[in-house]
Amino acid sequence: VGVAARSGGCVMTQRTVLTTGANGGLGLATVVANIFYGPVKVGYAAVGGVTGGLGYVLTGGNKDVARKVWVPSIGGDYVLTKDMVAGQQPIEFKGRSDPDM
Repeated sequence: VGVAARSGGCVMTQRTVLTTGANGGLGLATVVANIFYGPVKVGYAAVGGVTGGLGYVLTGGNKDVARKVWVPSIGGDYVLTKDMVAGQQPIEFKGRSDPDM
């Protein structure tokens, strides 16, 4: 049984307050997760960018070799959303070689 309060045409129940609190907690968790995730992803992309560039140079300009390194390392998600942290949306750390996957 929920407790309801009426104020200015808006009904707030105990469930609404709990949902708002959970959203705030999820928002905070998302910010904290991004503090760690973002630098790791950017570092991974930077190393992949350099490695792919070296692969390109060392193979005499073979773009396929470079792409095999660049796509997984540079692609993917750089910022986590609340849905990702809640497990409602997948986190793609690595980019996809086939965008239809």
